[in-house]
Amino acid sequence: MPGVYFFYGAKEVLLYVGKSKQLRTRVLSHFSAAKSDSKERKLMKSTCRIGYQVTSGELGALLLESQEIKRLKPLFNRRLRRHKQLYSWAAVRSAADDFYRLQLVPSVWPPKADEQMLGLYASVYDAKASLRNLAHNEGLCEKVLGFEKRQGACFAYQLKRCRGACVGAESPAVFNQRLMDAFAPQTLAAWPFEGAVVITEPATKYGKAAHHLVDRWNYLGSVEELEGLGFARFLGDQQGQNKTKDGKTKPCLKPVSAATKISGSLDKDAYRILLGFLLNPDKYQLQIRSLADL
Repeated sequence: MPGVYFFYGAKEVLLYVGKSKQLRTRVLSHFSAAKSDSKERKLMKSTCRIGYQVTSGELGALLLESQEIKRLKPLFNRRLRRHKQLYSWAAVRSAADDFYRLQLVPSVWPPKADEQMLGLYASVYDAKASLRNLAHNEGLCEKVLGFEKRQGACFAYQLKRCRGACVGAESPAVFNQRLMDAFAPQTLAAWPFEGAVVITEPATKYGKAAHHLVDRWNYLGSVEELEGLGFARFLGDQQGQNKTKDGKTKPCLKPVSAATKISGSLDKDAYRILLGFLLNPDKYQLQIRSLADL
């Protein structure tokens, strides 16, 4: 039975949120691990009640877990608890010399028409460290990349680690292409659809089919019924609340104006989850339909 589980402490303080394709087995594993793991032992000693929410499949469980950890901030979920500002390198061709110049900016999705967004990083430090590693491994000029302000050749060129973009030995076209190739494994995948889509997980013996609303890697939420969604756009108001059987609240979706635009910060966890499933829809028996066609 797939779904998300919740460990509550004294006075209903939320301690931990987790997900699993087999809820019962996963919850019991925490008690087994407590025998040898001090963190698990502390969590189990603090737990007074366990709640859960069944999902139709693994995709729904992963998305709900990520969403609820950021929304509810459980004490023991340190890795995903905070919704961090993410950063990317914006590559813009310089009018002066035709080389790409990189500027670190907050990740906004979709990117501007004249920018290429490269990479996705949790901090400024991570972004700069990653760029330095790329420069070192690929022989990219650190002066062109903005790490050096000196006149003439960069220091890496003197060590024969730069192919000479700083002294005219490498053309802008070649440098720019090598830069794009170096970033290729880190570059965000293009959204493969024309607009918003509904990703449907089939019904199982545990529950109804689930319909996940996604636009340009933005996860908007999930609903159990598609009736009444026959308009061009749909946005999720994740501040809306519904009561669950155990008296707790969960996010719900409300339709808003079709003129509202979907844009803003990209959630790195949701992006990675969705990418993995959308690359293999048949494997997970997913049905993907354009929201405009419903």
